[in-house]
Amino acid sequence: MSRAGKDGQQLDNANRGYVPSATQTVRVSKKRLRAGRIISALPSLFLLMDGAMKLVKPQVVIKKTVELGYAESVLLPLGLVLLACTTLSLIPRTAVLGAILLTGYVGGAVATHVRVGQGPFAILFPVVLGVLLWAGLVLRDDRLRTRCPCDMSSHRGQGVPGLREC
Repeated sequence: MSRAGKDGQQLDNANRGYVPSATQTVRVSKKRLRAGRIISALPSLFLLMDGAMKLVKPQVVIKKTVELGYAESVLLPLGLVLLACTTLSLIPRTAVLGAILLTGYVGGAVATHVRVGQGPFAILFPVVLGVLLWAGLVLRDDRLRTRCPCDMSSHRGQGVPGLREC
């Protein structure tokens, strides 16, 4: 439940603090913004390249796709979806939607690798991509940071090593 606080901001009872409205802009520090962009660039570049390779269809991509149990005909739709979702994740206004869609995409990749019995690297690599996508987005967007469930500020000074605010 929320109610209006001083200066007309929404007061979020769950967080006991002020949550910026959708019309307010929240400034992100330059260091955090730069770190978020770098962290987001790593998986984004990989996903853009992966999507492009699905469109170009080199023989190795066709071979691996068939080995994973998919027909060659799914490469074009998968490549287009991957490029569209990755592009959405790179545009600040649609970044959250893109990250949500890419989370589903990498979840499907994990399921595929588990289904065909591949090793831990093939299974965990998409998970790491998803974590990096969200970590970069949280660093770039303070609206997400204020809603981040890992606010450990209440644990400071209580002897819990490594716990701190996002």
